[in-house]
Amino acid sequence: RFDSYPTNIMIKIGMVIMLLLGIIMAIMLPSVVDLWYTFGTIAIPALLLPTLFSIFKKPLSKTTAKLNLLIPPFISIMWFLFGKIDNSSYYWGLEPFYPGLGSSLLILILFNRSQRETLNANES
Repeated sequence: RFDSYPTNIMIKIGMVIMLLLGIIMAIMLPSVVDLWYTFGTIAIPALLLPTLFSIFKKPLSKTTAKLNLLIPPFISIMWFLFGKIDNSSYYWGLEPFYPGLGSSLLILILFNRSQRETLNANES
């Protein structure tokens, strides 16, 4: 488990991973506009809805937050990569942002519903 490693080692590992990812992205996407577009397409679906929930004081469970930080970016990355394989277009003409945002919404609906049902069952 990662909990057993000291925090400074985990930070260093994360920095090395991000350095390698940054180098790969800089080589693949030499245009700064393309780089920001790609980063936004992947990151925003994971962050948009949880940020809105926090603004409106609707707390998310840890499980919901973790899933929302893992699954939507993964879906957006896969959609982006599979759309770039043949250099024609994305599936169904959808930008990677939309499937990622849809998965984020689905996670929030499913897990917040189960969280509310658990809270209601505990109150009874």
